[in-house]
Amino acid sequence: MDVQNLRISKDGVVRPTDVRFEPQLILYFSSPSAAVGDAVFKGLRAGFPGAHIIGCTTGGHFAGATIADEDAVAAAIRFADARVR
Repeated sequence: MDVQNLRISKDGVVRPTDVRFEPQLILYFSSPSAAVGDAVFKGLRAGFPGAHIIGCTTGGHFAGATIADEDAVAAAIRFADARVR
């Protein structure tokens, strides 16, 4: 299994080139603002069109050594021996 963490700006900017593999699943956690969540989903969908994307809101999250509440974080996941459907 490969996992890579992503930090996503509140305007939904995602850099797919930061991920070194083609993810099957992306789990993301974003600010409760509907605008932030929508931008994040659209950015993830554009960057990773083949991945299943699941997200939810959070009151805050860890991003490395910092705590943030105005943007989003995600985990891009590829399983070695499992399919996601």
